[in-house]
Amino acid sequence: MQICNVLKPEYGPMQNKTLKVLDLSYNNFTGESISEFVNVLETNRTLEYLGLAKNKLTSVSVRPLL
Repeated sequence: MQICNVLKPEYGPMQNKTLKVLDLSYNNFTGESISEFVNVLETNRTLEYLGLAKNKLTSVSVRPLL
């Protein structure tokens, strides 16, 4: 997923250094997408809020984010 690549520190000079809030609500993400978001949040220290409301996610699928 391209958005996850840009948020990773190893993306180089184009990496996120200022974005603190990212709302990705209403995008039809599924539980399969969560693993990519977990990788981003493990390495990106700038992002403070990731909104994923109204996607095709269950409480079980988002558990790795917690």
